[in-house]
Amino acid sequence: MDYISGSLSATSFSGTESDLFASGLTLDHIGTSSGWSFTFQATPKTTVRPADVLTNQASIIYDTLDDDLSPYEWTGSTSANANFTITDLTLTHTITATNLADTTSTLFSGALVDVAIGEEVIYATDIIVPQSTFTGFTITQTLPI
Repeated sequence: MDYISGSLSATSFSGTESDLFASGLTLDHIGTSSGWSFTFQATPKTTVRPADVLTNQASIIYDTLDDDLSPYEWTGSTSANANFTITDLTLTHTITATNLADTTSTLFSGALVDVAIGEEVIYATDIIVPQSTFTGFTITQTLPI
């Protein structure tokens, strides 16, 4: 993903905004039980494909005291993931009408539209493409013989 410059919203930290993805943020201080949060925006790279799952991972390494000699010092680390899926293409193909009113879907199979020899059939094909750039995009429709 590509970070959107200027979208970082956070309480105080040392370092610069460009450090966020390169080396992380160094917090100045987190008060007792106060917590800390930050938000930012990013856009998926142009190389992602429809239905790709992207994972954003946040990790933390902590040290509770600076002196490294106290028996009350705690150190550790943890991480969490947030996943999201790039929208996939969707395709629907249906019969919307025919030119004979007396053919219906009740003559043989309720799941199929019944048509007569020589009847004109009107199809609708709907394709929903996520905002993206595609090359070599081909739609093929095979009519029954």
